[in-house]
Amino acid sequence: MQAGRIDLAREIDAAGLHSLADWLVGFTTLTVPERGIFLVAGPLGASLAGGLGVEDDDDGSHAIEALLRHVGFSSDEAGYMDSRLASGSLFASVTTRDRDILMDAVKVFSDDSAVYIPRAVTSDLAAEAAFRLLEFPPEASTNGNVVVTDVAARFFRYCESGRAGWEYEDARGRQVVDPEGREGGEIVDFIAQTIADGDEPAGRDEVRYAIIAFGGILGISKRHAAIPITQFELGEEPIRINASRDVLRDAPAYDHDTPFSRRVELAVCDYFGAQPYWTNAR
Repeated sequence: MQAGRIDLAREIDAAGLHSLADWLVGFTTLTVPERGIFLVAGPLGASLAGGLGVEDDDDGSHAIEALLRHVGFSSDEAGYMDSRLASGSLFASVTTRDRDILMDAVKVFSDDSAVYIPRAVTSDLAAEAAFRLLEFPPEASTNGNVVVTDVAARFFRYCESGRAGWEYEDARGRQVVDPEGREGGEIVDFIAQTIADGDEPAGRDEVRYAIIAFGGILGISKRHAAIPITQFELGEEPIRINASRDVLRDAPAYDHDTPFSRRVELAVCDYFGAQPYWTNAR
């Protein structure tokens, strides 16, 4: 989807897609030289953002065309789709091993008079790599052909998931105090993501933010803020936050149903003077 010069989270919200954020995974904004700025998602989008099959080709193919050939489209098909995307057309694909699902998708495209290609056979290696990238999306970076300018990590509510350790379960529901001892709000959950780890085949969970609720009357109309976990002293009693109550009350609002992209995260980190976790040495 050609996006122009846009902010990922704002465009998704403006388009009314925020309710689909848990389904349309892998949202990324990227720049493809000589093609423009695109908003992508799903296996194909993750493959393009992650640089799979899009190295410089001897025949001078553009990154998108090279990727489409990499996942099984013919040269003619890939060239056609590349040209249509460059002109601003929307491109949707269905990735499945189930023939019934494939035929249902073809019927939908046909009934809606869409221009479509019935099938491209993707190798197991390319498919596995694409879905791996959906689980562990690339950071904002460049792979030489494509520049990833914004990405929405796959976050989840840590305590709600049932995977939280005792330290976080114990902190949930407790009040936090600012450096002056004033109550700053209640911890309602934590935001975590699963990252790749060579020692853990399924990856490991890393907590990135705490969700704080404050304000409102009798629990109604409370505001929520996502605050970098580095701002908290969870081991202290009471739990302390390294920000004044006034700073906390004016913090950017957090909405679980709105994609929490890198640009939004960076704004939050800047507000609290916290170092973004993705810039830390690994």
